[in-house]
Amino acid sequence: MAINGSNTSYLGGVEFVGPCANQIEFVIDGTLLAPSNPWAIKKDTWIHSRYISNLIISGADTHDGQGQVSWPLNDCHKNPSCPKLASNINISKTHIGTGDDCIAILSGTTNMDISNVNCGPGHGISVGSLGKNKEEKNVNGLIVRDIVFNGTSDGIGIKTWESSASKILVSNFVYENIQMINVGNPINMDQKETAHVQIQDLKLKNIYGTSTNKVAVNLQCSKSFPCKKVELIDINLEHKGVEAGPSTAVCENVDGSACGKMVPSALPELIQRPMGTMTLCYNTFIFSYVFV
Repeated sequence: MAINGSNTSYLGGVEFVGPCANQIEFVIDGTLLAPSNPWAIKKDTWIHSRYISNLIISGADTHDGQGQVSWPLNDCHKNPSCPKLASNINISKTHIGTGDDCIAILSGTTNMDISNVNCGPGHGISVGSLGKNKEEKNVNGLIVRDIVFNGTSDGIGIKTWESSASKILVSNFVYENIQMINVGNPINMDQKETAHVQIQDLKLKNIYGTSTNKVAVNLQCSKSFPCKKVELIDINLEHKGVEAGPSTAVCENVDGSACGKMVPSALPELIQRPMGTMTLCYNTFIFSYVFV
């Protein structure tokens, strides 16, 4: 299916239902405009596809959902039945601007690759919140690479509920080659102390730019389920905000390593403190403490 031209096309609520025998591709060049009145869609979602495998959406297009009106009616943050993407997803070469997460990765997501995305305005690329409902599933295999966050409230993050209702595993995540331009919280992994979500095998490599908050790196893991195998490589996040002073970081209940350039600069210094356990292998260390 192809929508051609540089004009704007008005599109009401539409649903594509499979199964389909072959690969399906939508090529959209132009702008798709949702109704300004969300009730005119007469559906929970504007564009909905289900039971379709190998779906490709491409083209130099803009999806304008006119979210200023419809967003207050969205209840996905509290509705466990909200439609979700699940597995084997590729998002690339796009610009996302929104009033919430540019991309939200939720329970049960596996094998997701996000690349060459410009995010802003918005709340970044977020995993979670996880652990609220008993039936939630593991999240595994996320790659986020070659991303630019511009003026967003957050960059990359993982969020979990306190006193989680389910015990799930979040594993095999890679964040690489990511630029932060005046981002509020560039790296924000915020777990409550009693969260029952295990985070492990997490790599953050070549993440650089500017943070509007002094705490540029926030790694707060659960005391009950400390984060495991967290690898930091070449982190360079400078403070550019109203508060005076360089960027800082917070780290709690994290087991991992760091090497290469490290800004906030306090990170390598703290491996000398008694609370940390230092190894002398290629400037790598294991840490489990708070640093400022």
